[in-house]
Amino acid sequence: MLKFIVSSCCLSTVFLIGCDLNNIKLKLINKENTNIYYTLSMDTVLNEGTHLYKLNSKDSIYPNFVMGRGKGVWEDIINTESVDSSLHIFSFFYDDIPLNMITKEIINARKYNRLDFKVKDLEKINWTVALSCP
Repeated sequence: MLKFIVSSCCLSTVFLIGCDLNNIKLKLINKENTNIYYTLSMDTVLNEGTHLYKLNSKDSIYPNFVMGRGKGVWEDIINTESVDSSLHIFSFFYDDIPLNMITKEIINARKYNRLDFKVKDLEKINWTVALSCP
């Protein structure tokens, strides 16, 4: 039993050290009674073929959008890689999106919302964004 406890503690420690807790910053919440598809972007323009992620009804998620280690990684990416120093969150309201990809039809139908956030805006709302239907 002692071996099991020691092994569990060691595995938990390795897992926690391997996780980049700085990437667990932005929280998206779906308060709707329907699923929402979303994508995060550093650009204001939607591109055909962009992958969409599904956020189930009444659920939340911490998207792992940025790579890298260290404090301030989200802030650095937004301020240096975005076309306008903003994070753009596109949310789409369809029952199902084939292949979880943006198509020309989706772009033309304009059945989506775009939310734009500067780092200071995200800090004011504690990096928590509620997605809702248009």
